[in-house]
Amino acid sequence: MKHRTTRIHVFNVLFQLPFCENCENLDSESLNSTISNYLTGIIGYSQELLNDLQDFELANLYDLTDLALVPTQKDTALITEKIVGVFDNISQIDLDIISKLKGWEIARIAKVDLALLRLAIYEMNFAKNNTSTASIINAAVDLAKIYGTDDSQQFINGVLGKLAKQ
Repeated sequence: MKHRTTRIHVFNVLFQLPFCENCENLDSESLNSTISNYLTGIIGYSQELLNDLQDFELANLYDLTDLALVPTQKDTALITEKIVGVFDNISQIDLDIISKLKGWEIARIAKVDLALLRLAIYEMNFAKNNTSTASIINAAVDLAKIYGTDDSQQFINGVLGKLAKQ
């Protein structure tokens, strides 16, 4: 699975969580259950899609390896690691975000933007990876183009760029 696809899965879970009740108080069992439910749904949906493509003889028209629809065990472990990593470090991540906001409160940030910022800051400051800061920022901005508002790209690039200069 490509890094982009992994980030999309992590983003999807991070985006959902602020809408649940008592999210700030999620224990690790509840968080792992949420992740497991999400991944189970993705795997089921992916299998249905692959079956539909094969039924309509469309599978050979698409590069299904690029879609990487069904997460492998390794993919699932990486997705889970990143989500848990964000939650384990969320207080510091949010402080980093707040430190770069001018005249804004974190509660005013669009939930899409907040999820993307949290993921990117986790990857920049806490994850054990060899991905450059510039690549992480570019990936966050690219996802903002897809999921965010017209202003999301600039906002995310600005906050992450300021953090990168620290």
